[in-house]
Amino acid sequence: MKKRVLIVLLFILVTNCIYSGSFIKDMSDWEKEILMLPCVESVESERLDPDDDDFLYKVKIRMTENRCLQVSYFEPFAPRGYQDDFYLDRIGDLVPVMWGYEPFSKGYILNFHFLRFKHISSYFNQKKNLIDVIKAYDEIYSFISKLPYYDINSPEEIIEWDTENTQKPEFKAWEENKDPYVYSNFHIKTIYDKYWEEYKIYKMTVEDYNEYVLSRGWNFHVLGIEP
Repeated sequence: MKKRVLIVLLFILVTNCIYSGSFIKDMSDWEKEILMLPCVESVESERLDPDDDDFLYKVKIRMTENRCLQVSYFEPFAPRGYQDDFYLDRIGDLVPVMWGYEPFSKGYILNFHFLRFKHISSYFNQKKNLIDVIKAYDEIYSFISKLPYYDINSPEEIIEWDTENTQKPEFKAWEENKDPYVYSNFHIKTIYDKYWEEYKIYKMTVEDYNEYVLSRGWNFHVLGIEP
């Protein structure tokens, strides 16, 4: 009887782990799977902070036909449903970036943002993780190449706003900006914690991006000119 109960409990545990994505491969397994793709020539991964328990990585992927892809804050153990939450640092000679607003202290801040793949994944059906992004490289590059270039003089502003309010903050610069590619999400964490975040999606060349982040003192985010 005890043996049967243990078997049932083990089955439930394994099923729940698989369903929740707990049995996720580590970084070496991701690398092996990436290298199995015919379009990939090499992959390099590096822990962003060896002392950090989050196991976040920067990953550089060289592909056939002189293509390249770089992502950061990639979490190999991320469960299903959260495997698109990495930064897309560069794709080829382009860097996707964002300008928009999110909660800040007791209000909202409108400014420049780095782009996570989840912010554009809705434009690509069923592209949910790094393997999907590599396979859809040409489709994603084509999309990003059609984005408007980011204006480094885009305004930055902070306004006080009740983040429990379900209404969007009223930034004049945001309302006047008519660029079409937008990520919009209304978060409801608790009945008292509700807020908006919205971003416009842009592109930069690697050279212009590096010049911009250096001017802001964000040296950590500088990309190599060569892929």
